[in-house]
Amino acid sequence: MSDAQARTAGAVFRYVCKGWGVGLDALLSTRRTAPLVEARFAAVGILRHVFLFSFSEIGRSLGRHHATIMSAEERVSERYRASYGYRYQLRTAAERALEQLGEDESKAEALVRLMGADRQLVPKYRTARGALCLRDDEWALVAEAVERSGVPLAVFVRTAVLDAARGDA
Repeated sequence: MSDAQARTAGAVFRYVCKGWGVGLDALLSTRRTAPLVEARFAAVGILRHVFLFSFSEIGRSLGRHHATIMSAEERVSERYRASYGYRYQLRTAAERALEQLGEDESKAEALVRLMGADRQLVPKYRTARGALCLRDDEWALVAEAVERSGVPLAVFVRTAVLDAARGDA
């Protein structure tokens, strides 16, 4: 694993630990209590879908086999689809890690990847008028608008969905 990848994984781990209320040593330990497993799942989801780590790279950073990481990623995807609160928690941790790593990559590119992960895991947002779906070019426009606005991504997306539901969009 390169130095940049180790820095990225470290930033994600720190913000996941804060968001899930676990310690870094515990996160990297072999214990399997529910809060630690949930925090590891979150780290896997962020590293895989936002920072594009391979299963092997994530496994090395967490001290796990890549097959374990593949299983964890499936569970993250299920929870991500099922719970807005979980999506918000993951996005918040990812956004904070992105902010800390801002000097290493373009924030716009990272936001497009973050929104691409949303598109992949949650193909549509349900609204009062049906489903709000965006094409690839529209995701790029949204990412640019988020960057210009300075509003956190989760707030921006939630506001857009609510506006679409009211017919304001």
